Amino acid sequence: MKDPEPIKLSGEELERIKNEVAESNLSESTKTMISGIFQFCLWLQIKLEKSRVSIRKLKNLFFIKSEKRGRKKKEDDTEQNPTSDNDNNDTEQSSAPPNQSDEQTTQNNLDCSQPLKRVGHGKLGADDYPSAQITYISHPDYNAGEPCPLGCGGNLYDPNEPGLFIHIEGNDLFKATRYETQTLRCALCGEWFKATKPKHVCEKYDAKAKSLICVQKYQMGMPLYRLARWQKQIGVPIPDTTQWGLVKEVDDCIVVIFDLLLTLAAQSHLFYQDDTIVRILSVMAENKKQQDKNARTGMFTTGIVAYHEQHPIYLFLSGTQHAGENLGEVLSHRDPALPAPIQMCDALSRNSVTISVETMMGYCLIHGRRQFTDIESLYPKDCEFVLDCIAQVYKHEAHCKTHHYSDELRLEYHQRVSAPIMLQLKQYIQSRLGNSSVEPNAPLAAAFKYLFKHWDKLTLFLRVAGAPLDTNIVERCLKLAIRVRKASLFFKTTHGAKVGNHMMSVIHTALQSGIEPVAYLTALQKYKDLVVKAPMQWLPWCYQTTIATLNQQQAA
Repeated sequence: MKDPEPIKLSGEELERIKNEVAESNLSESTKTMISGIFQFCLWLQIKLEKSRVSIRKLKNLFFIKSEKRGRKKKEDDTEQNPTSDNDNNDTEQSSAPPNQSDEQTTQNNLDCSQPLKRVGHGKLGADDYPSAQITYISHPDYNAGEPCPLGCGGNLYDPNEPGLFIHIEGNDLFKATRYETQTLRCALCGEWFKATKPKHVCEKYDAKAKSLICVQKYQMGMPLYRLARWQKQIGVPIPDTTQWGLVKEVDDCIVVIFDLLLTLAAQSHLFYQDDTIVRILSVMAENKKQQDKNARTGMFTTGIVAYHEQHPIYLFLSGTQHAGENLGEVLSHRDPALPAPIQMCDALSRNSVTISVETMMGYCLIHGRRQFTDIESLYPKDCEFVLDCIAQVYKHEAHCKTHHYSDELRLEYHQRVSAPIMLQLKQYIQSRLGNSSVEPNAPLAAAFKYLFKHWDKLTLFLRVAGAPLDTNIVERCLKLAIRVRKASLFFKTTHGAKVGNHMMSVIHTALQSGIEPVAYLTALQKYKDLVVKAPMQWLPWCYQTTIATLNQQQAA
């Protein structure tokens, strides 16, 4: 028996068939049965589509890490554009995903600069090792000024173009030195005379060793017990309990920097926020004893990205509060005289600020795009049109970044070239939802409704200068917290979670400012008294200048 051709029914077509059956001469029982069969077929169709979407999401979770779309060959405009012939669509649709270059021109032949093609073969040159120790090797047989060995009559000179090669040696993370101080004793009086330790050996663990433990734990995600096992097997044991004590010593030095970063971040004109889950054993134990079934049991790590004088500040806050409550706590330190900031997040209700601070809320356009990438295989033409429109907007955004547009010029540019594209997309969504051509319960309708419901917040970049398109920056920073969670599994107590907040915030802020975190944490320990007195001078982007000034004063 030949397989039947699949038939998709819309709600409008189903109603028409039901009316024709009702007006026929069939018996009432037959009419009821036929109507039920059609209703069941429509229900089964929707269930299968939702199941395919769920399976696709599950596959993406385990096997596919990118939402980029592959390039396709250029097709006729009539095949690319699923809109009706009456739609005035003269915008060329691009198949390139957001943030991906494309050789096609944009709307109105805009001169959008394309990213340069990546060059190189993956090998690193000598200049890529700024911390390498330089050793100069003189020529063993000849010197500058001597006659040429070939007898040409010229003299040798040094053009200052040495040959270069890099040699890398393996080394241990920690180095232990055993000092054996000589001890003398008088044979007559019995008095002991011991040699003194070197001046630089004041304690067992130096500041850099403590910094290395913190970076291994809160940047690389190395659990303390795993680091303890490694150190034991190479003959320099550092127990995990000892490591935790050293981490707390460093925390005493950097907590003042964390508090200052939080206060400076509160004054920012722009905030990104997002959540990820976290496990805190002490909170989990309290939840088991909780009698109130409606009490909150969730635990979150909130990532917040803000700015101070163009310097990025990254804050991590772990506990029972979600993103909206944590941002509200940060904004409680904000100067009331400042204008309302921009708040970028996703559409979850828990992202709403819980204090009376006015913000201009915008939603992530990538979250709206993801609604269609998940169902692109089910509805290729509809999804292709939506994704191509969003791709055009991201090409315009790349143009603004390439030319370093100011916020005002960027807003004007998007209003001129991106607003017509988004308006066309909105009209298309309205037409597809309004003519009942999409089943209301189908995944495509849910994706359309998501964009339409949150349209104003998704298009904040068309009305407010400086409003971003998405929250990718905070989602990338949350990878640090996720890495630590997956490696260590949990925090034991809320105090341990707070220490983790301080460490991850200071380390990641330093990294994003181009500062090596081990050197920064070491400097904060070395100058702890000065850091406490004037923390503003010891922020990641200015601490090197402060140290240079101190060295000059000491030399004078």
